Amino acid sequence: MLKLKVGLDAAGDISRVREVRAAAGPEARIRLDANQGWTPREAVRVIRGIEDAGLDVELVEQPVPAWDLEGLAWVSERVSLPILADESVYGVRDLVEVIRRRAADLVNVKLAKCGGLGPARTLLELAAAHGMGTVVGSMMETEVGIGAAASLVAGYGTTAVSDLDAAWWLASSPVEGGIRYERAEVVLPAAPGLGVLKIISTDGS
Repeated sequence: MLKLKVGLDAAGDISRVREVRAAAGPEARIRLDANQGWTPREAVRVIRGIEDAGLDVELVEQPVPAWDLEGLAWVSERVSLPILADESVYGVRDLVEVIRRRAADLVNVKLAKCGGLGPARTLLELAAAHGMGTVVGSMMETEVGIGAAASLVAGYGTTAVSDLDAAWWLASSPVEGGIRYERAEVVLPAAPGLGVLKIISTDGS
């Protein structure tokens, strides 16, 4: 699965997605994250262009500014690709408003964004109760944060593959123990809690 960052240049985004699809081949799944970069009209124009080109994109994340729920709903109503709300949803009140407006098809729940496991669980349950898709994402956490997020996914599940690669990007781990990556999988430790055995100091001791 490839996650493409788009949204800085609406005029060129379709060609970029086309080039990635050609390079990756038909097997790869592609997600787009516009990081609030498009206006609603730009979002509809680009997403429809991607649909018309048959580029087989799985979903589009946060196409418009977080505050513009009316614009988000306007986009969702006019395109076929699923729209994933991220920055628009920090807590329960935000998600209630997205659901009320039918502004998105899925929500990206992040522990660091919503305040921890308890609020994240509430968001997942609320989304599920209203037939909304779910993903658990990450914000460049270490194995500690990813371990908590992965445990939440293991316990509650999501409707789409979660985005938990943050700790994979680290040059070195600040802890001993915890989760590990095996190719495309996050492997939870067979140990109590998050499985963290000790914190490694900056000098490696």
